[in-house]
Amino acid sequence: MKRNWLGAFSALFAVVLALSSCASGNKGDVVLSSDDFLIFDDIQELEAAVALKDAESILPTGREVKESAQIFSMIDASIQEAGMNKALVARLEALRGIVCLIDGRKQQAVSSYNAAVKLVKDDAKVLILGSRLGIIKNLQEQKSTVANEPNLLVLEDAVSLFEKNAYMDSVAQFDAAFISLPAFYAEAFRPLRNKAWELKSITAEDDEKTVALLTKNSITVDDMLEMTESSTTLLSRYTSGTDLGAQELYDAVFEKKLLDAVSAADEKVLTREEKITRIYAARYLWNLFTGRGKTDAKKYSAMYQRLKRKSPVGDVDISSPDFDAVLGCVENEIMDLPDGRNFYPEEKPTAVEFNTWLKKVE
Repeated sequence: MKRNWLGAFSALFAVVLALSSCASGNKGDVVLSSDDFLIFDDIQELEAAVALKDAESILPTGREVKESAQIFSMIDASIQEAGMNKALVARLEALRGIVCLIDGRKQQAVSSYNAAVKLVKDDAKVLILGSRLGIIKNLQEQKSTVANEPNLLVLEDAVSLFEKNAYMDSVAQFDAAFISLPAFYAEAFRPLRNKAWELKSITAEDDEKTVALLTKNSITVDDMLEMTESSTTLLSRYTSGTDLGAQELYDAVFEKKLLDAVSAADEKVLTREEKITRIYAARYLWNLFTGRGKTDAKKYSAMYQRLKRKSPVGDVDISSPDFDAVLGCVENEIMDLPDGRNFYPEEKPTAVEFNTWLKKVE
């Protein structure tokens, strides 16, 4: 890292002293503003590393994050060079505390908070750490008094709403926070925001079982059948309206051949634990759709074979046991071709994606 610490600190300290009376009122705290932090490239690097680690701890996406030990080493080095700059040291201690909490080391996080709050009590990161520790009871009440970067509190509110299953409100807060925060915050928390948008149909009032099911990143046959039975009436004609257990429901669906391919014979038997792919979802949805007797389940394969045409779907051949299911679901706008050409039959849909398709059948 290329730094001219002595010159940078001298200039920054003079600026902060000059602004301290208006930035902190009568509290006497010296707090760095967002612009002040731009002087230190390594602070931006630290903030970005902690933001990414924070976001990944809530919603893992497989992105590479720095090890905690590496972050702590960077913090220690920065604290040594910060010298008497209380604002900078307070921010660094708050970052340390946040990482300690992510790692489940609450006592060390409390120590970092105590060290930080003695220096600057109204820095945004210090307030956030205090809130996560349960010391500050209502973080959002601090928005009018926080000395810097108030949108960090908005971002924290977005995360809190996400964890409470209030996904639509969470999206609004994420979008508001991203407007004025450094770009690395949007980069770190964008997957969380997008997941909230995907789950927006779930509300805080939904029961735990429903939320647990709909937030799955992939589903089994059992999950698929449970979603159908709990949120639609599509299976009532096969179960006589009876509320069946998981094994009984599977047996009923299996007997009615709702898990069978229709275009051609397929020896594959979908078990209860089988992970659902897009093509298996299409198979099941098409059987539900045509089971009402209004559409010939094999009409697409019959037509394409008669006209000797090639499949219009790039990765599902006319010889596929699920050719009719795929074309039927696409033609009837139950499912789509993600890139306009291919179906991506082996990709695994999330529970929310499948639920969206299911509602279109109903």
